[in-house]
Order: sequence, then structure tokens, then C-alpha cells
Amino acid sequence: RGSNRLVLRLMAAAKEIAVKLPTQVFGLAGRYANALYMAASKVNSLDAVEADLKELKKTLDTDAKFKRFVLDPSVSRRNKSEAVAKAFAASNEVTRKFVGVLADNGRLVEVEKVLFGFNSLMKAHRKEVSATVTTAEPLESAQLASVKESLKNFVKSDEKLLVDTAVNPAILGGLTVRVGDKFVDLSIVKRINEIKRLLDQPLN
Repeated sequence: RGSNRLVLRLMAAAKEIAVKLPTQVFGLAGRYANALYMAASKVNSLDAVEADLKELKKTLDTDAKFKRFVLDPSVSRRNKSEAVAKAFAASNEVTRKFVGVLADNGRLVEVEKVLFGFNSLMKAHRKEVSATVTTAEPLESAQLASVKESLKNFVKSDEKLLVDTAVNPAILGGLTVRVGDKFVDLSIVKRINEIKRLLDQPLN
């Protein structure tokens, strides 16, 4: 019930204008992220809120003590509310109010998922599509450029492709590509497994 009240309060702040979400993120944290996006969009504060949340994520990633405090469900709501009020005193008003409401409602334990959801919304807002290319060995510059050119076929002309690379020796060779919700497996290990399946089939 508390989470529903939070969402309603944030969405009420944006109801005076029509705010269309660029995509939907789901689950409890997703509803928070959607509501935050709408509230920030209403007052043209998306970039400022995003900057605040990036700093928050950086702190969570680098300050173990702060992270334990934020995610510890045994810490009282009052203590968390007082702490985040000080920590976000200089932040954008939308960010400050949002984090305060999370603390008041005992939902700071969801904050990392909320950050992920808001990041997904901002990428969609900028029409950015993330892609991850995994190879057994690091790609050379020319190879990466060729792969990026090929990946353009996976996105629309007005979308921006953001390519990350990863190395996983377990795939043996070839590559795997994840673009948005699409996955292409061109690895050698996949070919080997397909051959094994064929060999394991009984002969007629």
C-alpha cells in the first residue's frame, strides 16, 4: 500500500501535463522509476535528476559503509530519512523529494533497481540502444569497427547504438551479440554443441 501511495504522489506531480514514457520498466522499482521520470520531465529536470542519480550510483559502488546503511532494512526509516536529507541537500528538488519519499516509505532497499530502471528510461528517451559484443579474445580496432557497422542493421535510423565489448574465453571463438532484447550467438562453442547434438542422435 505504501508503494502505491508513493507512485500516486509522484504521478500527481506530473498530472498537469501529459508525460509519455519512452518505454516501460516493470516491477515495484519500475513503478518508482516511471513515476520519477514523469515528475522530472514535468519540470524539465531529467538531465539534472540523471546527474544526481549517477552520483548516487557512484557512491553506492565505492562507499561500502554508505551502501550497507542504505540497504539495511533494520535501520529505522527516521534515521534513513535524516541521513538522505543531509546527503541530498544540494541535489535537484525532484531528486531530493523522491529519495526522501523512498526513505519515508522504507523503500531505499529498492534504490539500485530504481537507478537501473531510470537509466533504461533515459536511454530510451535519448533513443539509445545498448549492445554487448562478447568474444573469446579482445577485438582489434578494425574488427570492432566492422562489427559496429554490421550492428547498425539492428537499430532504426534515428536510434543511437552504444556498443560495449566483453571477453569470455569460454565461447572459444566467434562472438555473441546482445542488442536490446535480441541475442545472436555466433560462437564456436555453439557450433560444437550443435555438432554434438547431431552426433548424439540415433541413426535410422
